[in-house]
Amino acid sequence: MINILIVEDSPLVSKVLTKLFDSDRELRVVGIAASGREGIKLAFSLKPDIITMDIMMPDINGVEATKQIMAYQPTPILLLTSSYPRKMDEVFKAISFGALDVVEKINFENDFIEEKVKDALIDKIKLLSKVKVIKHPLAKLEKSAVPIVSVKSGQAPPKEALLKKIVAIAASTGGPQALSSILTGIPKNFPWGILIVQHIAKGFDQGLVEWLANCCALKIKLAENNEGIEAGTAYVAPNDFQMKVVKSGAIELSDEAPYGNFKPSADILFKSVADVYKNESVGVILTGMGRDGAGGIKAIKEAGGKTIAQDEKTCIVFGMPKEAIDLGAVDKVLPIDKIANELINNS
Repeated sequence: MINILIVEDSPLVSKVLTKLFDSDRELRVVGIAASGREGIKLAFSLKPDIITMDIMMPDINGVEATKQIMAYQPTPILLLTSSYPRKMDEVFKAISFGALDVVEKINFENDFIEEKVKDALIDKIKLLSKVKVIKHPLAKLEKSAVPIVSVKSGQAPPKEALLKKIVAIAASTGGPQALSSILTGIPKNFPWGILIVQHIAKGFDQGLVEWLANCCALKIKLAENNEGIEAGTAYVAPNDFQMKVVKSGAIELSDEAPYGNFKPSADILFKSVADVYKNESVGVILTGMGRDGAGGIKAIKEAGGKTIAQDEKTCIVFGMPKEAIDLGAVDKVLPIDKIANELINNS
């Protein structure tokens, strides 16, 4: 039985979540807290297997509650909050303190929930409850003010758009922390462009970009259709678009169907990178559930490019890297804190 603590100031959302979790015989709600302060107390006394955590609450908010719980009573935490722009910084602060993932709360603000949404949340709860979390330091991440670079959509790429080399990165559950670890270790004069597929709840992609931009020397931005790729810039695929590299060296965003249930899909990105850059490409596959990216990173390896996977010890979920490793598609398996140096040393 998986014991769940709900920390949520909306009685309606708490009721909906309780009913949803109680519909599965493997799940049990053992406590409901209406504030961060109460959530901290119940986390200590009930010792649940997983906590769903709202961000904006009276008394102590979800960020401070996450910080205290992860410092003294480490527990898997799934953020369940609205994707309002004013909340984005708070969401990613909570992730920096050890929260594992985020889900859009609007899906659970009424009694009618689509079956696929319900099933996705239950699956995520079951998976994250098994993650062995560790104590997090109380110190906040140091941030440097780095502006988000804006390139007008539809702008034609420059004639010399094709860089010599490119890095493509895929991540899912636990990815924001992993991406931060890598990107903060790469200098702003890095000679390659970086393309990123991060599976994240709809509405949180811009928040991810802003959070990464504030802790990295690199330029970080949401990718736009038909823009050229610049060295020292990381481009994050926006929600609900497939991202590719085309022969001219530009980024192409399309509305084509999900691939393997993912949109954006790492497989689609990796395969396009293999086609265009061949042996001058580097594929990196990070923490996440499922197998998205395994087939695509194999295409990079077969094209003569280099491939890297995050190791099991530093992954929150070893699913995606394991699938790629089992396919024989990975040249090096590295802990997350070694990947930036590996990229720099090969640049």
